Amino acid sequence: MSSQHLFATPVKTRKALRLFSLSLLSFVFLATFGLRFAARAGDDRVCKAVSGSISASPILSRIPATVLGTVTGDLRGAVAALVTSPLPVPDGGSFTLQHTFLTEARDSLFTEDTAQWVLVDNGVFRMTTQYTIVGGTGKFANASGQLENHGEVDLNRGQLTLGYSGQVCRGGGG
Repeated sequence: MSSQHLFATPVKTRKALRLFSLSLLSFVFLATFGLRFAARAGDDRVCKAVSGSISASPILSRIPATVLGTVTGDLRGAVAALVTSPLPVPDGGSFTLQHTFLTEARDSLFTEDTAQWVLVDNGVFRMTTQYTIVGGTGKFANASGQLENHGEVDLNRGQLTLGYSGQVCRGGGG
């Protein structure tokens, strides 16, 4: 064996060990700090309790049925709902909707929902809706959270009177 070959092996080994050490150190650094940054991004999510009332009119002559109304309280502005499954008329039952809330500041909040109507009297229903917030615009961009409403639907008068409450969350990627 030549002396050149004997000295070349340790140099290659040292380079390989250096490369391995650098790779391992990089992996540990990224794993440690990357997880911290990811966890910190999730911690940036801010949730706020909201509540108020909704006064609206159903437009049942349209297919699909729609509802237009005004909102008071924390989401003060207007609301439009699109019924995405058959309405449970005349006896009550469950159905699905999509809502767009438009605040006075022109921020929008989008929801996908499940509602339940319970017949109280001819054409009058007790209503409960579970809203799942799926996004929005303006200050509600990437919003998430849940809302719920309780109230009455009077199809004879064409009125919905509801109270809502829940949480709207922003930041942290959703």
